[in-house]
Amino acid sequence: MDSKAIIAIAVVAILVVAGACVFFLANNNSDDKDKDKVEVYREIQEGDKIGMGVSAMIDFAGEPKEGNLGEFMDRLYPSLEGFEAGEKAKVTINSKDYDCTIYTSNDLGIKTVMYVLDSEFVAKSLAYFGDEPTTQSAVTNTNLDPTKGADQEVVAGSYYVMTTTTEIEAGGDDMKMTGTIRYEMVSIDADTGIGEIKTSVNMTGSGNVNLEVESIADGKVKFKDAEGIATVNEAMGSYAYDRFIVFLEDDMDAEIAYGEKSSKTMDTEYGKREVTSQEVRYTIEDTTTTVTCLFGAKNVLYGAVSEQETEILDVAVIMIVSYTLKDCTAVTTEEI
Repeated sequence: MDSKAIIAIAVVAILVVAGACVFFLANNNSDDKDKDKVEVYREIQEGDKIGMGVSAMIDFAGEPKEGNLGEFMDRLYPSLEGFEAGEKAKVTINSKDYDCTIYTSNDLGIKTVMYVLDSEFVAKSLAYFGDEPTTQSAVTNTNLDPTKGADQEVVAGSYYVMTTTTEIEAGGDDMKMTGTIRYEMVSIDADTGIGEIKTSVNMTGSGNVNLEVESIADGKVKFKDAEGIATVNEAMGSYAYDRFIVFLEDDMDAEIAYGEKSSKTMDTEYGKREVTSQEVRYTIEDTTTTVTCLFGAKNVLYGAVSEQETEILDVAVIMIVSYTLKDCTAVTTEEI
């Protein structure tokens, strides 16, 4: 994952959060906050470190969409061309064990492993972008018959559920997204194989982003152990609200509209503070994102909550991401 995507997780939210939930800051309306301290920030420098906690969530039940029998079954019976058969193993579906063969491919330098029944039903698959599997999925529940081939009868109400786990590298650490994807053939014409397919996605994830500035040159920031570069405004936008707005306006040429704004006493990573909540809606090309920024008296961005429409396996979903600034060497606390 390049640095632009890493910053996006934190602020611009290419991943994604549910509505008004603020996962990382707890409301507290008492008056016992530390009134004599406030966070301030400076320009980013070489060697600076930025630490963030990230939580992501998708809870989506889509409307049925037109599809066909092949589209519904191809995930369970993909082509085995280019795969080599290996050891025998067992898999569990519907709490029942099945014998299978492990097939492996190294096409384009990506190792893919599939656990395949004699019927060519793929019960489990893993993709490796390193020594450990980066993505894995397994069929855990279905009313289809795994011992039968792709030509078995599919009727309205046929379904299968896949558990999935994806590791996302984030500045040297990993964020793990886990959950389930359910596919259901809601209706089908027995003669044409055309019908409607409903996809439901439920996934959550959490992790930490730890970035260290390796170099800054010509307004660009390079992070250690991360591909790509970020603009100075983009990098600073992960910990400074006003620089986040400058990043959107100047670097991304975004159209910005401001929504509700309020202030509350909240618990932050720096203690109890008066926090301003500002809803920002910005459009870049044809994509509109809503992000609620939470920042202090000197514009230090304690965190953000963002929601954006994206696609998971050709299904439009709303992803939700929350981010908390946990540690940043460019931010200090001073007496007021």
